[in-house]
Amino acid sequence: MIPTVLFALLFSGIVSSGTSYEPLYHNYSHQDDGIIPQDTSLLFSSDFQIGDTKKSCFVRLNFLKNDDDLLRTDRFDSLVTAHLDGEKFQAGKVKKALFGKNYRQEWITPVTVSVFDIANEKGGLKVLKRGGGDQTVSLRLQDRNEKEWVLRSLDKDVSNVIPESIRIGMAEDVVNDQMSASLPWAAVAIPRIADAAGIYHTNPRVVYLPKDPLLGEYLDQVKEGLYLFEERPEGNRDDVLSFGLSKKIVSTDEMMEKIQKGPGQTIDQEHFLRSRLVDMLISDWDRHEDQWRWATFKENGKTIYRAIPRDRDMAFYVSEGFLIRLSSKPPF
Repeated sequence: MIPTVLFALLFSGIVSSGTSYEPLYHNYSHQDDGIIPQDTSLLFSSDFQIGDTKKSCFVRLNFLKNDDDLLRTDRFDSLVTAHLDGEKFQAGKVKKALFGKNYRQEWITPVTVSVFDIANEKGGLKVLKRGGGDQTVSLRLQDRNEKEWVLRSLDKDVSNVIPESIRIGMAEDVVNDQMSASLPWAAVAIPRIADAAGIYHTNPRVVYLPKDPLLGEYLDQVKEGLYLFEERPEGNRDDVLSFGLSKKIVSTDEMMEKIQKGPGQTIDQEHFLRSRLVDMLISDWDRHEDQWRWATFKENGKTIYRAIPRDRDMAFYVSEGFLIRLSSKPPF
């Protein structure tokens, strides 16, 4: 058993020395010294600027405020450089040996992305509702053609999934620290892999969501920062080639209910098998039933359902560190 004093040291400041990163929150200004990796040009979308960077940057939100309301101008600065809230994952040699090197550096690497402008994106969007699971915050949006889109936070908080009975300092620290085993930019690498495998996929890109008054009632509920923006695979998405231009996309529950009605309803099993093999290739084990949608097609007198994997946040997951490997072994 690891001595208590060692745990106390691990969670009270044994971190790597080096550049200090100051979180970007509500001051609308930020300065980073860092290097954007040169070998990740295929991983990032075209909104990223790849190369050495050492510069001051700012977000000018162009808000006007009077006595009655918060007014919004029509324009945001187009780009901002920021990084995720990854300081909590930084560690020294001992902690890395015990809990893994993981993707700790990627969580504090600054990236330059476009600022998300609700008024102009996709011709103008309106916020329908807030969603998300126990770890992320998401917003569902709708364009003028009634097609839906999703913003999903890249920063995660896993404290809500820890049973309250063990939600104490050390246990919560360990669970939160293991989020460093997930690659924050994983989802944007999937489309190229999915195309090569001949399976369906969303087309996420990383954006910076500011405090925009068009968030309406969710303005104070949603933290500004880095988000994934992508199509929501639901209903008629004949505008999305990577959904097969399907005019009817349904949930797993709806698909299961339909195929039990008779032989005229069936899953494209080969297509689904390819999707599952890609899951294994990219180490994406977070594939419960709500992580799938089903594109519907009429072919040869039958209704065919083809899988659309979504929420690829946990792709390329790693499991490193002595204690993590030890905990995964059977007791006998």
